[in-house]
Amino acid sequence: MLGQAQQSFAGQRANCEFNNALLQGVPTLPGEMRDCAAFAYTDDIGAQALAQNSVFPFNFTKNPLSVSLTVSIPIFTGFSRQQQVSQAYNVAEDAKHNRRAEELRLRTAVTQAFDNLTVAYQVVQLEERNQRLSEEQLQLQQRRYTLGAAALLELMDAQTTVTTADQAYLNALYDFHWNLIRLEAAVGQPLRSR
Repeated sequence: MLGQAQQSFAGQRANCEFNNALLQGVPTLPGEMRDCAAFAYTDDIGAQALAQNSVFPFNFTKNPLSVSLTVSIPIFTGFSRQQQVSQAYNVAEDAKHNRRAEELRLRTAVTQAFDNLTVAYQVVQLEERNQRLSEEQLQLQQRRYTLGAAALLELMDAQTTVTTADQAYLNALYDFHWNLIRLEAAVGQPLRSR
């Protein structure tokens, strides 16, 4: 408190002296010279400042209690909220349809791979039957040839038929395993025990 009072009087005195110096330097300015001694700090001024401070807790008046509340309610947002809701709904619908499309794609892939495997299995069985029949035909032609009832050309045709049947059986077996691998890839897990 004392420091504030001293600074206040020092500032007033400096302002007074500046105004007096300005009036002396420029004689055409209107105004009178002032006595700057009136702005001197004394012990009485300090005691008066301390006396004003001593009543602070007992003579303190509070400002009335006030509470303020601000609520912002957007009345018109340029339909941006409805647009955002519509976009979110559309994104959700797109995701649902994309998921359904992926499920259908996977189901189609698995079904097609299973059907191909079933057909390949049936072809393996047919080629195995053809292989047995061609071997029986070869044995029959060999007996006929030994008895002289068949020509050498018929025997060689029977051997060619066996070779062709063996090749067809191996191809069918390869196709079966290839389709099994494709079904495992479509299902996403191995279907055979190792």
